[in-house]
Parts: sequence; C-alpha cells; structure tokens
Amino acid sequence: MKQQKKLKQQPEEQDKQQEPEVEETPKPKEKKPKEVKEKKPQPDSLKKWNEHLKQFRSENPTLSYKDCQLKAKESFKKPESK
Repeated sequence: MKQQKKLKQQPEEQDKQQEPEVEETPKPKEKKPKEVKEKKPQPDSLKKWNEHLKQFRSENPTLSYKDCQLKAKESFKKPESK
C-alpha cells in the first residue's frame, strides 16, 4: 500500500513540474501630465553675463564653452551693486 501511495504521488508531482510557471508582467505606471512652470526672469547681472559670454563665443568660435566661460570671466566687468 505504501508503494501505491508513492506511485500515485509521483505522477502528481511530475504534473506540477511540467506546468510552466507564468509570471505576471508588471503593469506600466500611468504617467501624470507634467506641470509647466513659469520661468523666472533673470536678474540683470546674469543677463549681462550671458550677453557678454554670447559675444565672447562669437568672437572665439574655436574655443569650447568651458574655455569661453573661463576666459570671458577675465574680461567681464561686474555691474555695481546697489
């Protein structure tokens, strides 16, 4: 009798092993619409720096942006604080 029970259990175990396990695919997260933030106006000092840098880059097109920043820094005159 013990052998019969073992024989009965083996086919059930084999069936379990043969069935492929199906993994659930994760559902994609719903994307929320991005909020558009209003740009803050630049302070005058930053505007003047950007203008100076733009002019410096146009005069020196072969320099990298980083090099332009470093060299333009030497020739930039900061506006006086109030």
